[in-house]
Amino acid sequence: MRKLGIACLACGALVITATLSAMLHLSTGLGHAAAADMMGMLLSSRVRGTATIDEVTHLGFDMEMRGFRVVSPQGDTVISVDRMSTTFHPWDSIARRAIVLYPCELEGGGMRIARGPNDQIDLVYAMEVPDDRFMPDVQIRDIRLLHQTMTFALPGVPGEVQMANVYGLADMTLGHQFACRMDQVNGYVNIPIVHIGFNRLNGRIRSDDATPLVVRMALDLEVADPTMEIRYRAPGAVGREGSGSLSIELGADVPDERHFATRRPVADAR
Repeated sequence: MRKLGIACLACGALVITATLSAMLHLSTGLGHAAAADMMGMLLSSRVRGTATIDEVTHLGFDMEMRGFRVVSPQGDTVISVDRMSTTFHPWDSIARRAIVLYPCELEGGGMRIARGPNDQIDLVYAMEVPDDRFMPDVQIRDIRLLHQTMTFALPGVPGEVQMANVYGLADMTLGHQFACRMDQVNGYVNIPIVHIGFNRLNGRIRSDDATPLVVRMALDLEVADPTMEIRYRAPGAVGREGSGSLSIELGADVPDERHFATRRPVADAR
């Protein structure tokens, strides 16, 4: 079994190396279009969702692409990015046994946080790698969110709640378990009739937890407890009993420093 595992790891490394090598040599306009199709197809073959990329504008260890999106098996666009730029770090990737990308900018587009299969968040379900497929973890660190939109459509939310003009920091791990941590995020909450600013948002989204979504934020309101915590519970997603539910608590503690409990660092999640 150990030899088989080593052989699988070697084959996986060979495929990744060949793919990266091809990407590094596709320098023409047609090559960039081919790279966009190839990268979208490669990611789609690994995760549950369907990934597409409109255009690769720069290709190498430094990469830039436009029009990245993932559509869930239910047919909803769960994540989209107008422009994404990042840098591939081969030596860190070897050391961490993962594809390591940093820093990263995600500009425009947004995320849709809605209920998916087994009450799991649809974004998480679409971005996970099923157990019967091989892919090393992709660790995207030091992400800067620029002009993003986050839409919440979960049980207990009247209609949809939208967070607009979102700026902040994040880390993300894509693999057999999906994880995302957000820090120092600010923007506006759009609910019927009301347009409320927020700042110091800290939060995390995880696939290996009965409470996959936790968000804490400070609201720009002149009230006694101008803070809020949102928790979404999906025990069925991790094999426990119960259905999905959402709770909102006013007056929750929102720390100023970049420390939000995730049980273990997102970048090291497996």
